[in-house]
Amino acid sequence: MSRENMKKSTVKKFIFIAAVVVLPFLLLLLILVAFPTPAVQSPVVQEEGMSPEILRTRINGWNGGGTGGLSAAVSGDIVTVTGNVTGATSALRLNIPAGVSIVWQAYLTGNLTGGHGGVVGLIHVNGNGTFEVASGKIENTAGFWRSATILSGVLDGNGRVVRDNGKVTVSGGTVESNVDGGTAIYVNRGTVEVSGGIIEARGDGGIAIYAGHGVTVSGGTIEARGDGGTAIFSSGNIEVSGGTISAADGTAINAGTESTISVKGGLVFAHGSEIVAYNSTFTSPDMDEVIYIIENEMGYRGKFNKPTGSGVIIAWDASKGAREYTAGTTADLTTEPAGAAEWGNDGNNSGIRYGVNGFFIIPDITVITP
Repeated sequence: MSRENMKKSTVKKFIFIAAVVVLPFLLLLLILVAFPTPAVQSPVVQEEGMSPEILRTRINGWNGGGTGGLSAAVSGDIVTVTGNVTGATSALRLNIPAGVSIVWQAYLTGNLTGGHGGVVGLIHVNGNGTFEVASGKIENTAGFWRSATILSGVLDGNGRVVRDNGKVTVSGGTVESNVDGGTAIYVNRGTVEVSGGIIEARGDGGIAIYAGHGVTVSGGTIEARGDGGTAIFSSGNIEVSGGTISAADGTAINAGTESTISVKGGLVFAHGSEIVAYNSTFTSPDMDEVIYIIENEMGYRGKFNKPTGSGVIIAWDASKGAREYTAGTTADLTTEPAGAAEWGNDGNNSGIRYGVNGFFIIPDITVITP
């Protein structure tokens, strides 16, 4: 075969291979372009919530150690819990779906001293429903753990929050933590609404309420009683229209870079010489303010609105060491708005008068009436 014929043969073979291999590929590509397949969505990870009847069965059959028992009753989408359990050693785990509410009226105390990642409380709640403390008590008495842990929100495959409707409401009763570093109510993704009752962190470094997406207070008492404690810690908005928020030796409110703090009523109180301070650390470096707001490295920080309506914020500079004051004076007090508080007495109790008829008791001081 001549060299010219060999070249022609090679070209024919190449054209044949191209027709057999390449053309079908091009045809498939044209089909895909003309008729695209639907985009594949990230899988949604969501545990199915328990119906009211299943929640009732779970609560009535719960054996958490200790003595006593709980009783649940269903009325529509509301599950009401009563009873008395002391010395519980394991958590009550509930998954509350959207539209369903658990109304807590029971007494539950326990001494949980462990849990996965340290997040287990006496009550461990998941789902987008509502958990309301209407009366009774929830108290964890041991370990570096929480009294009530609420984990809410639905995650997609990348771990992003795509829906977040979990809520804890407190309208009565008591939720408290008595240990150092403990948290009374912990809401990972969701909100807390308080209209009554008592929420306390009694241990040093404790937090009364931790809520990832905001806190609304219209009544009740929220208090951090230990050294270096925080009454409310949230990266969401914090709105106060009533009630009392206080820290004996720490900050009343610790807020994030995207928070807005509004005090429209009630009292916010802490030891210190400042009403509000900003810093880049996660918690206040000196605990010398009532409200602490985190500021990031770019200078972004949460917003503090000065009080409106009947709202009052008070800082008492206890570090000066005075334990005797004269009624009607404002020594060592910094207030917002200015002139909103003074030293006074209410019966046998000494403390601070604020607003129209408000009175806040300060232990271990004496107020002399001239």
